[in-house]
Amino acid sequence: MPPPASSNAVLSRPAIPRLEPDSLERVNEDAARRVDSPTVSEAQEEHAPLLGGGLLSARIRGDEGAFQPTPVSAAQSNSEQITLGAAAQIEIESGQVRFLIPFVGRWPSEHWLSGFRPALQAWPQHLVEPLLDEGRGLQLGPLPATELDEHVRAVKDLVATANRIYVEQIEPELRRQRDEAIRREQEEHRLHAEVEAKLKYLLG
Repeated sequence: MPPPASSNAVLSRPAIPRLEPDSLERVNEDAARRVDSPTVSEAQEEHAPLLGGGLLSARIRGDEGAFQPTPVSAAQSNSEQITLGAAAQIEIESGQVRFLIPFVGRWPSEHWLSGFRPALQAWPQHLVEPLLDEGRGLQLGPLPATELDEHVRAVKDLVATANRIYVEQIEPELRRQRDEAIRREQEEHRLHAEVEAKLKYLLG
Protein backbone atom coordinates (compact mmCIF):
# COMPACT_ATOMS: atom_id res chain seq x y z
CA MET A 1 0.00 0.00 0.00
CA PRO A 2 1.54 3.37 -1.02
CA PRO A 3 2.15 5.84 1.82
CA PRO A 4 -0.36 8.69 2.34
CA ALA A 5 0.37 11.83 0.49
CA SER A 6 1.87 14.50 2.72
CA SER A 7 -0.56 17.18 3.88
CA ASN A 8 2.27 19.65 3.22
CA ALA A 9 2.51 18.70 -0.46
CA VAL A 10 3.36 21.69 -2.65
CA LEU A 11 0.32 22.64 -4.67
CA SER A 12 0.84 23.87 -8.20
CA ARG A 13 -0.23 27.45 -8.80
CA PRO A 14 -3.40 27.58 -10.89
CA ALA A 15 -3.11 29.30 -14.27
CA ILE A 16 -5.62 32.13 -13.87
CA PRO A 17 -5.47 34.07 -17.16
CA ARG A 18 -6.51 31.10 -19.30
CA LEU A 19 -9.10 29.17 -17.39
CA GLU A 20 -10.61 26.43 -19.50
CA PRO A 21 -13.57 24.53 -18.05
CA ASP A 22 -12.74 20.90 -17.66
CA SER A 23 -15.23 18.11 -17.93
CA LEU A 24 -16.28 17.38 -14.39
CA GLU A 25 -16.39 13.78 -13.35
CA ARG A 26 -19.79 12.13 -13.53
CA VAL A 27 -20.87 9.42 -11.19
CA ASN A 28 -22.50 6.37 -12.68
CA GLU A 29 -25.72 6.61 -10.78
CA ASP A 30 -26.92 3.25 -12.10
CA ALA A 31 -23.95 1.40 -10.63
CA ALA A 32 -25.68 0.79 -7.31
CA ARG A 33 -29.15 0.91 -5.83
CA ARG A 34 -29.96 4.42 -4.62
CA VAL A 35 -31.45 5.00 -1.18
CA ASP A 36 -32.38 8.62 -0.50
CA SER A 37 -31.43 9.80 2.96
CA PRO A 38 -35.02 10.59 4.08
CA THR A 39 -35.93 6.89 3.63
CA VAL A 40 -32.91 5.46 5.39
CA SER A 41 -33.56 4.28 8.92
CA GLU A 42 -31.50 6.38 11.28
CA ALA A 43 -31.56 3.63 13.86
CA GLN A 44 -30.31 0.96 11.45
CA GLU A 45 -28.09 2.97 9.12
CA GLU A 46 -26.86 6.37 10.31
CA HIS A 47 -26.66 5.36 13.97
CA ALA A 48 -25.19 1.93 13.25
CA PRO A 49 -22.24 1.01 15.50
CA LEU A 50 -20.32 0.20 12.33
CA LEU A 51 -20.23 3.92 11.53
CA GLY A 52 -18.92 4.89 14.93
CA GLY A 53 -22.20 6.37 16.14
CA GLY A 54 -23.85 9.74 15.44
CA LEU A 55 -25.76 10.96 12.41
CA LEU A 56 -23.64 10.85 9.27
CA SER A 57 -25.10 14.14 8.07
CA ALA A 58 -24.28 15.80 11.41
CA ARG A 59 -20.72 14.50 11.34
CA ILE A 60 -20.15 15.90 7.85
CA ARG A 61 -21.61 19.29 8.81
CA GLY A 62 -19.17 19.46 11.71
CA ASP A 63 -21.66 19.12 14.55
CA GLU A 64 -20.72 17.74 17.94
CA GLY A 65 -17.68 15.50 17.82
CA ALA A 66 -17.12 15.85 14.08
CA PHE A 67 -13.82 16.66 12.48
CA GLN A 68 -13.24 20.30 11.54
CA PRO A 69 -11.56 21.62 8.38
CA THR A 70 -8.62 24.00 8.43
CA PRO A 71 -10.12 27.30 9.70
CA VAL A 72 -10.48 30.24 7.34
CA SER A 73 -9.37 33.61 8.68
CA ALA A 74 -11.79 36.51 9.12
CA ALA A 75 -10.02 38.38 6.34
CA GLN A 76 -11.23 35.71 3.93
CA SER A 77 -14.90 36.01 4.86
CA ASN A 78 -15.80 38.18 1.88
CA SER A 79 -14.24 35.77 -0.61
CA GLU A 80 -15.85 32.86 -2.40
CA GLN A 81 -15.77 30.32 0.41
CA ILE A 82 -17.31 26.93 -0.31
CA THR A 83 -18.81 24.87 2.49
CA LEU A 84 -20.18 21.34 2.62
CA GLY A 85 -23.78 20.42 3.28
CA ALA A 86 -25.35 17.38 4.92
CA ALA A 87 -24.82 13.93 3.44
CA ALA A 88 -27.48 12.70 1.03
CA GLN A 89 -28.28 9.55 -0.96
CA ILE A 90 -26.63 7.36 1.64
CA GLU A 91 -26.19 3.70 0.68
CA ILE A 92 -24.78 0.97 2.91
CA GLU A 93 -24.20 -2.52 1.57
CA SER A 94 -21.93 -5.26 2.88
CA GLY A 95 -20.00 -2.83 5.07
CA GLN A 96 -19.42 -0.41 2.17
CA VAL A 97 -20.75 3.16 2.32
CA ARG A 98 -21.59 5.45 -0.59
CA PHE A 99 -22.99 8.97 -0.27
CA LEU A 100 -23.15 12.46 -1.78
CA ILE A 101 -21.89 15.62 -0.04
CA PRO A 102 -23.51 18.66 -1.69
CA PHE A 103 -21.99 22.13 -1.69
CA VAL A 104 -23.99 24.68 0.29
CA GLY A 105 -25.59 27.33 -1.92
CA ARG A 106 -24.68 27.69 -5.56
CA TRP A 107 -22.27 25.51 -7.50
CA PRO A 108 -18.63 26.72 -7.17
CA SER A 109 -17.30 28.98 -9.90
CA GLU A 110 -14.78 27.72 -12.45
CA HIS A 111 -12.21 29.96 -10.74
CA TRP A 112 -12.72 28.15 -7.43
CA LEU A 113 -12.64 24.77 -9.15
CA SER A 114 -9.28 25.71 -10.69
CA GLY A 115 -7.97 25.77 -7.10
CA PHE A 116 -9.84 22.61 -6.11
CA ARG A 117 -8.15 20.48 -8.78
CA PRO A 118 -4.54 21.05 -7.60
CA ALA A 119 -5.71 20.59 -4.00
CA LEU A 120 -7.06 17.19 -5.01
CA GLN A 121 -3.57 16.18 -6.13
CA ALA A 122 -2.60 15.96 -2.44
CA TRP A 123 -5.44 13.53 -1.66
CA PRO A 124 -4.15 10.62 0.49
CA GLN A 125 -3.49 7.69 -1.82
CA HIS A 126 -4.81 5.08 0.59
CA LEU A 127 -8.27 6.71 0.63
CA VAL A 128 -11.03 6.52 -1.98
CA GLU A 129 -10.81 9.76 -3.97
CA PRO A 130 -14.03 11.81 -4.16
CA LEU A 131 -15.56 12.57 -7.54
CA LEU A 132 -17.11 15.86 -8.61
CA ASP A 133 -20.74 15.25 -9.55
CA GLU A 134 -21.49 18.33 -11.66
CA GLY A 135 -24.18 20.56 -10.20
CA ARG A 136 -24.58 18.38 -7.14
CA GLY A 137 -21.45 17.98 -5.01
CA LEU A 138 -18.82 15.40 -4.10
CA GLN A 139 -19.57 11.71 -4.45
CA LEU A 140 -17.76 9.43 -2.02
CA GLY A 141 -17.56 5.66 -2.06
CA PRO A 142 -18.00 2.90 -2.05
CA LEU A 143 -15.63 2.94 0.91
CA PRO A 144 -15.28 0.83 4.06
CA ALA A 145 -17.60 2.03 6.78
CA THR A 146 -14.75 1.67 9.26
CA GLU A 147 -12.84 4.38 7.35
CA LEU A 148 -15.75 6.84 7.23
CA ASP A 149 -14.30 9.33 9.72
CA GLU A 150 -10.95 9.47 7.92
CA HIS A 151 -12.63 10.11 4.56
CA VAL A 152 -14.91 12.84 5.92
CA ARG A 153 -11.97 14.55 7.58
CA ALA A 154 -9.96 14.39 4.34
CA VAL A 155 -12.85 15.88 2.34
CA LYS A 156 -13.17 18.78 4.77
CA ASP A 157 -9.44 19.44 4.58
CA LEU A 158 -9.64 19.23 0.79
CA VAL A 159 -12.32 21.93 0.58
CA ALA A 160 -10.49 24.09 3.14
CA THR A 161 -7.30 23.84 1.07
CA ALA A 162 -9.19 24.78 -2.11
CA ASN A 163 -10.64 27.79 -0.28
CA ARG A 164 -7.16 28.82 0.80
CA ILE A 165 -5.76 28.48 -2.73
CA TYR A 166 -8.59 30.64 -4.04
CA VAL A 167 -8.01 33.34 -1.43
CA GLU A 168 -4.22 33.40 -1.58
CA GLN A 169 -3.56 32.81 -5.28
CA ILE A 170 -6.60 33.05 -7.52
CA GLU A 171 -8.55 35.96 -6.03
CA PRO A 172 -5.57 38.39 -6.01
CA GLU A 173 -4.92 37.63 -9.69
CA LEU A 174 -8.58 38.12 -10.55
CA ARG A 175 -8.55 41.43 -8.67
CA ARG A 176 -5.42 42.51 -10.54
CA GLN A 177 -7.08 41.67 -13.86
CA ARG A 178 -10.21 43.62 -12.93
CA ASP A 179 -8.17 46.65 -11.86
CA GLU A 180 -6.16 46.51 -15.08
CA ALA A 181 -9.36 46.33 -17.16
CA ILE A 182 -10.77 49.37 -15.32
CA ARG A 183 -7.51 51.27 -15.81
CA ARG A 184 -7.53 50.55 -19.55
CA GLU A 185 -11.16 51.62 -19.86
CA GLN A 186 -10.48 54.86 -18.01
CA GLU A 187 -7.45 55.52 -20.24
CA GLU A 188 -9.54 54.97 -23.35
CA HIS A 189 -12.18 57.44 -22.11
CA ARG A 190 -9.49 60.00 -21.33
CA LEU A 191 -7.87 59.60 -24.74
CA HIS A 192 -11.24 59.83 -26.47
CA ALA A 193 -12.02 63.07 -24.65
CA GLU A 194 -8.62 64.54 -25.56
CA VAL A 195 -8.96 63.62 -29.24
CA GLU A 196 -12.50 64.95 -29.38
CA ALA A 197 -11.43 68.25 -27.79
CA LYS A 198 -8.43 68.61 -30.11
CA LEU A 199 -10.50 67.92 -33.23
CA LYS A 200 -13.06 70.46 -32.10
CA TYR A 201 -10.28 73.03 -31.60
CA LEU A 202 -8.74 72.29 -35.01
CA LEU A 203 -11.92 72.00 -37.05
CA GLY A 204 -14.34 74.10 -35.07
